[in-house]
Amino acid sequence: MAQLIEKYIAFVVGLIVVIFLYVCSNVTYASSQEFIKQFTTIGACTFGFLLTLFSLIIQGDNQAINRMRKRHKPFLRFIAMNKRVVIFSFLLTVYAYIIGYIDITQIIENSDIIKIAVCLFFGGFIYFILETVYFLIIFYLLIQGKTEDKNDTMQ
Repeated sequence: MAQLIEKYIAFVVGLIVVIFLYVCSNVTYASSQEFIKQFTTIGACTFGFLLTLFSLIIQGDNQAINRMRKRHKPFLRFIAMNKRVVIFSFLLTVYAYIIGYIDITQIIENSDIIKIAVCLFFGGFIYFILETVYFLIIFYLLIQGKTEDKNDTMQ
């Protein structure tokens, strides 16, 4: 049950945000375009940082990383979550670049489709935030386990 929640809670919350914004909100492309443009920087930085962290952890061969690998289940969760967040941050950044910098109101005349595109961005943004926070929690648990191991060896 916990694995289902872990896998799908961010998606469900993001989907709820999309539906809520589309049905109950007056979100417009014009009012959101600047935020969407600004996300490209945030998304690219997050993508680069998480990809670098991933490569350091996978390729690293020192005592601290080996201790992290010994905590097999949290380490596998960490790797899976990192992959998911890295890929999604890349996709959301590309999507934000497309709808932020290309004036889609000139291409798409249907205001409902434009509103759906904006709502999808904000739902994806919420998913991105939740997944990133959850990734950091898993990383903290791995680090915490590492310091617990260090305390055990000191006693």
